[in-house]
Order: sequence, then structure tokens, then C-alpha cells
Amino acid sequence: MIDPGLREKVVLVTGANNPYGIGAAVAGAFAAQGARVFLHYFRQSHTSVPDAQSSGLTSLGESFYYSQQLKSADEVLERLRSLGVQAYALEADLSDPVVVPMLFDRAEATLGPVEVLVNNAAYWEGDTFLPSSTELNNKLVELWTDRPQRIAAASFRDSLPQEFFLGGGIGARGRLAARAAMYQQAVLAARGLNHAG
Repeated sequence: MIDPGLREKVVLVTGANNPYGIGAAVAGAFAAQGARVFLHYFRQSHTSVPDAQSSGLTSLGESFYYSQQLKSADEVLERLRSLGVQAYALEADLSDPVVVPMLFDRAEATLGPVEVLVNNAAYWEGDTFLPSSTELNNKLVELWTDRPQRIAAASFRDSLPQEFFLGGGIGARGRLAARAAMYQQAVLAARGLNHAG
């Protein structure tokens, strides 16, 4: 087997509490290569998860999806640790921009400098394909575009002013740096995972 060079690398995966989800699968693939994994997750509150009967959810898939959103990352952590690697998790709401630097601080204090970032956190509601409200649309833009850029840019945080993460918005240089970081990490992860199998 080709060694992808992931052993003992520190990997941060956002959105990884659903044991059947993409984040858990990606974390598992890195752990299988010997990487140390730090998971981020955020459980939706019971009030934001619709009850299948009262909300008219007819799809078993929708009900299952929402049930997984109430879980902590414990099941995923157990699976990763069974592979013999260090794995830790932090629950945090990425809609709060102060959380982004804190997430990296906690990961680095626990496992060391983050070397690979997987931006997997997302938000979904039944009408997110064509959002029916401005409020939902704004939430999706924030969580699907702004937060991943800020998370990716956090790897440059030693060379960027704190205001970059807490206020305003991401300027042209920041967007370019964030996109470059996301692209670079995705390519490195894909190369490593492709060589592994």
C-alpha cells in the first residue's frame, strides 16, 4: 500500500456528528491512515428539528436525517478511536464568528497544529433548494459560503488581523487566500485518499 503521509497529521473536520454522514466518513478515512482527528459538530436544537408527525414529514429519509442532527459526536469518536488514533470533538455554533478562531485554538491545544482542514459543516431545511424566506436564504449564505471561507482563512490567522475574523467581511485578498487554502487542502486530501485505496 502507498503511504499517503497522513500518519500523525492533525485533521480538523467540521460537521461530523452524524455517524452516517460525509463528515464522519471523511474523518474515518483519515483515521484509517493514522491521522489524529478533531471533529466539530453542532446539534440542532429540539425546537429546530421538526417532529415527523406534526410537521408532515413523509419521507423516512427526512426523519432519519433530523434524528441524526440531535446526536453528539460520541458515536463517531468511538469509531475513530477504535482505529487506534487520537480523536476529540467540540460542539460549537459556526453562525457565531467568534467560534472560528476558538475552534482552531481548541484543536491545536488538544492535538497540535491543524495540517488538514475539511470544511463539511452545512445546514439544511426542507426548502433549502429554493429558500422561501430571506431569513433562511441569509442563513444559508452565511453558513455555506462565509463560514467556510473564515474557517479556511483561520489557517492564516497568525498573519491576518483579528478584525478579519470578527467583523466586516472578507476582502478580496482574504477570499483569494481562503479559496486557495480550501483548494489546496482538498487536493492534498484527495491525493492522500486516492493513493490509500
